[in-house]
Amino acid sequence: MQAGKKCKRKRFIQRKETANISNRKETANISNRKETANISNRKDIVNISNRKETANISNRKDIVNIDNKKFQINKYRIGKNKIANKKIGTQTVKNRINENHAFENQTKNPQHCLRSLIQTIQKQLYPSRCPVCDRVLYDTLICPECSRKIKYVKQPACFLCGKPLLDENQEYCADCMHTTHEFIQGKAVFCYQGQMQKMLYRFKYSNRRDYADFFAAQAAQLYGSWLKQCSPDIVVPIPLAAKRRRKRGYNQAEVFAKRLAQECGLTYSSKILKRVHNTVPQKQLTAVQRKNNMKNAFKIVENIVKLDRVLLVDDIYTTGSTIDAAALALKQAGVKKVYYLCISIGQGQ
Repeated sequence: MQAGKKCKRKRFIQRKETANISNRKETANISNRKETANISNRKDIVNISNRKETANISNRKDIVNIDNKKFQINKYRIGKNKIANKKIGTQTVKNRINENHAFENQTKNPQHCLRSLIQTIQKQLYPSRCPVCDRVLYDTLICPECSRKIKYVKQPACFLCGKPLLDENQEYCADCMHTTHEFIQGKAVFCYQGQMQKMLYRFKYSNRRDYADFFAAQAAQLYGSWLKQCSPDIVVPIPLAAKRRRKRGYNQAEVFAKRLAQECGLTYSSKILKRVHNTVPQKQLTAVQRKNNMKNAFKIVENIVKLDRVLLVDDIYTTGSTIDAAALALKQAGVKKVYYLCISIGQGQ
């Protein structure tokens, strides 16, 4: 009996030991699983941290790239501005140098200094007057109120002679439709009516040569671009007969043409054309009589072989017989194209 009990106890002890061993194995497995889980968690955490670090690195790279791009753009803009500033600086320096040279040339030329001094004295002693009301003016050439009393030539106008027209669809006036002119094209500044008739009468017969400043300034303002397109080699006034010039003391067309050439920077000469015949005044003649009156009235005095384009200048345009006679004489001498510009013109039909 005792031996049987001992055997049972040994078996029981062995079972406990095996149970303990299995428990220990299970706990070891559980701990191993935990450790592996911890290791995997650590790996995940490491991977996550690595991803974060790589993301941060990529963000830093992007930021660095953006900063580099911004820096390059700013650098480009700064360089561009520097180049522009250098160009502006060189231009201003060149302009200043040119102004200094021009001033030095003017001061070196005693005739220019004397002329400018005389002009300033004349302006102080004899200030300009309004060509309409004769009021003394210092800053302008005509009163603002009086400028509204003068009618300028506007469109529609004859494409050939420049006379103002009433019909917008009409291209040529009645005279140009039935007449072949010797000039290419002509322009006029004012309509010959109202106050302009009185102004031109004083300009021609009352020694009001100071009106030429106003006439030339308005002509340059209205037809400056047209004159550039024509690009005349020289400006030539319609000459007066010698007897009439001595009686009047001056040629109003010469006064206006000279002032116009100065205003537009063109070459001027009054020694090319000469009136040979002392013709009858045109204002009392018909169109046919005017044409016959001006036949062979002009001749060329100087050699003009080198001239291709000439701008004729007169005070009034009516039928165009005077301009045609002068243009014909110029063309016979070798001029290819003749244009004209006058102060005033009549109404076209």
